[in-house]
Amino acid sequence: MNPFTNEELLDLIQKATAGDKPSLETVMLSVQDLVFNLSLRMLGTFPDAEDASQDILLKVMTHLSSFKGESAFSTWVFRIAVNHLKDYKKHMFAQFPLSFEFYGDDIQNARTGDVPDLTRNVEQAILAEELKLSCTNVMLQCLDTESRCIFILGTMFHVDSRIAGDILGITPEAYRQRLSRVRKKMADFLGEYCGEYGKGNCRCADRVNYAIQSHRIHPAQLYFQPAAPAQVILDVKEAMEEIDDLSQEFSFCRTYQSPENLKQFIKEFLNGASFSVVGNSQETAGSVYSGRESAKQEGESMDTQLILSYLKSLSENNNREWYHAHKAAYKEANAQFEALVQELILQIGKFGRNILPGEAKELTFKLVRDTRFSHDKSPYHPAFRAHIGPGEKLPVPVGYYLMIKPGGQSFLGGGLFAASFKDATSMVRDHIAANGGEWERIRRCFLFVLDLSIKIPVQ
Repeated sequence: MNPFTNEELLDLIQKATAGDKPSLETVMLSVQDLVFNLSLRMLGTFPDAEDASQDILLKVMTHLSSFKGESAFSTWVFRIAVNHLKDYKKHMFAQFPLSFEFYGDDIQNARTGDVPDLTRNVEQAILAEELKLSCTNVMLQCLDTESRCIFILGTMFHVDSRIAGDILGITPEAYRQRLSRVRKKMADFLGEYCGEYGKGNCRCADRVNYAIQSHRIHPAQLYFQPAAPAQVILDVKEAMEEIDDLSQEFSFCRTYQSPENLKQFIKEFLNGASFSVVGNSQETAGSVYSGRESAKQEGESMDTQLILSYLKSLSENNNREWYHAHKAAYKEANAQFEALVQELILQIGKFGRNILPGEAKELTFKLVRDTRFSHDKSPYHPAFRAHIGPGEKLPVPVGYYLMIKPGGQSFLGGGLFAASFKDATSMVRDHIAANGGEWERIRRCFLFVLDLSIKIPVQ
């Protein structure tokens, strides 16, 4: 539950937009559980919900000064989150949509008895509970996006029809009617198939191994079971109207505390270079999200031709005497390149997972070459280069590599640029060894298995 009144939050927001980091952190922590739980129910899985929550919280932080207190702050955040999630296409079920027909057929016809024990010594009861919570959450993916949103607003967050209709762009009457229909659809399905919440034959304890085999749960990576419960409500003046008598049918719609990674994301933003946009979001029109506008304001004097001209001259005069005699030209060209990199950081951060705002100068490479073991004794790289990724300049985890070089050799690409990094292969191996749990989760994800396979040579 939010411990602050709307007036107290308004005061904190004013301090945050004036540049007070502790106030901004307090404001964001007050709504992170709300954002995460909405994302979890809309998208179906913890990893996808965490990714989307980062996007939404970034939007909230960079548009904070546009909040005028005309509604409750949580309602304002909720509207931003709903609009973002309605069009979100990066989650697993956007690529593999579900239907009640498919779900029902799987429940009735799956050959659960043919699957061996895959529990890896994890208690059956723990895995059954994980499956129950995961299954009912994934079941929401059988609804179309707007129906899912209506169900979540009315069933989990108890939003009254006036506010919900305003958020979704429909009348309160239409919202109530659609909520009633979708709740009945969900209740009918549970009643027919589910033995946990209805009168069906499906029991989670009987399907644990089948669920592990089909990558729906994994004994080594439980999400719902270890998640701490949280009371998450919207700060609204009016309680939701009584729509039907089905509320008890949906007791599985629990709310959870957001993952620790989400709190860390907020802290890293506060300590990054883009914290300044919080106080300037009105003036910059949301520069983190509007590429043209931020390029115009932040890099209005950015001159790529100046960069290329300097590098061309360096290529033609690749010696230490020329370089030191033209140090001022280097500094000017380098400043232009860093401005370009800074803009890329902001733009890639819109869609790039774990790409956090940072200082461009920390991501660029020196022009000086190591010529000790090279036939080419030219002392300088006639190119400006940068690597943007979760590991900053490190190639692992993978990121985006930018090179500006004359003669049509400039490029920007994503992936692992092994040729540009010493010992890249060993770094990949070390990263996998140090993150075995994450590697196993990826390797066993059914989307990964559908498209790729890993061949282990027989010794």
